[in-house]
Formats: sequence, C-alpha cells, structure tokens
Amino acid sequence: MKSSLKLLALTVLVVFAATSTSCYKKPRHGIARIIVIDGITKLRVPNATVHLHQKDVDETLTTDYNGLALYDQADYTTLEEVPVDQVLNCDVSKGTKIGSGIVKVKPGETITEVIPIY
Repeated sequence: MKSSLKLLALTVLVVFAATSTSCYKKPRHGIARIIVIDGITKLRVPNATVHLHQKDVDETLTTDYNGLALYDQADYTTLEEVPVDQVLNCDVSKGTKIGSGIVKVKPGETITEVIPIY
C-alpha cells in the first residue's frame, strides 16, 4: 500500500514537472548586415553613410573598411520588448554617390542586404 502511494506521488510529481516547464523561448533580436557597393565597379564602399529609418527607428551608421554596416535590434530596443519584424528604409551616400533600398529585419535572423550607390 505504501509503495503504491509512493509510486503514485512520484508519478504525479514527474507529470507536474514535465508539464510545468515551457518550451517557449523568447525570440532573439534580428541583425541586418548592410553591404554598400559601387554600382559601376561592384567594389565595396568604405566610410559610406547608411541611414535607416521608419516611424520607430532613425539610425545613422557608417560602413567599415569592408563596406559593411551592422544594425542590431538589440541596440535599439529594451530587453523587455519582444522583437518584431521591421521594414526599414535605407538611404546610403558617399560623396556625390547615393543609393537606397529596403532592409527587412526578422527576429532571430541575420539578413544581408546589398545596396549599390551611383
């Protein structure tokens, strides 16, 4: 009798422990890799100005020596906010050359957009 009660209690405990833990994981922030290239030579453009904007975002970045600028949602949202898909307008310039495009940032993903300037 006591062993069956112990077995029942153990079974209830195991079932409770298994069902009380959640498989939900908070989505990670998305990252956008913006590569700026010269539209004619197809070479990457260092030190270009990248302006990302929409109603909640207004960020200006500068490309590195490889023509790469990184946008991370974690840099611009609080940890309590769940990241959402963002569609950002992207305006790029260096000297007299300009270009534009759309950058779609999705939670948990790293996307790469190539923006040519002319």
